[in-house]
Amino acid sequence: GLGAHRHPSAASAAHPPSWQRQASIYVRWKMFICLGKAVGAGAICAGFGVPLWPVVGLLVFWLNWIPIAGSAISIVLPIPLAMADPSSTGVQVLALVIATAAMHLVVDNCVEQVFMARAMTLH
Repeated sequence: GLGAHRHPSAASAAHPPSWQRQASIYVRWKMFICLGKAVGAGAICAGFGVPLWPVVGLLVFWLNWIPIAGSAISIVLPIPLAMADPSSTGVQVLALVIATAAMHLVVDNCVEQVFMARAMTLH
């Protein structure tokens, strides 16, 4: 019948090659992880009363796409904002840095690794 004479690209469009599926899975999971880190960083900053915490969250989302350096920048990003608040103490700023660093370390080294290992099946 007509189905037997399909163009080869029609079949490949329905089933993209493995590398395309893997790339799509990676980007999707990375996006969710970036969103989770952004929400986490924003919540930590809001909890410590950091002004512009939504901006910090947004920047953390985008910085997380940069391996290693993105997380490092994200950890120090709220420090000047926290220090600009005259009511914040050195102990509060230090606690903010520790909380932010702990969240990034756990997500980068545990959560992201587990989710990516389960989602990706690279050969």
